[in-house]
Amino acid sequence: MLKGVVRLGAVNMDQHKQWGQKYGVTGFPTLKFFGLDKSKSPLDYNSGRDADSIIDFALAQIKKNVKDS
Repeated sequence: MLKGVVRLGAVNMDQHKQWGQKYGVTGFPTLKFFGLDKSKSPLDYNSGRDADSIIDFALAQIKKNVKDS
């Protein structure tokens, strides 16, 4: 549902432990939102793990990023 709107990615933290350490991943699954400004730390996602909750969060962050730019 977010195709073309938000880029989603997955990282296997068992294979790429350095990324988990860098971004403070301590459990699985962990979701992070990286905005347009890559110099800022990613935002932790702490809401529901269902598709609707993730979509609502992503769209709210996009709107916030557009207003802030």
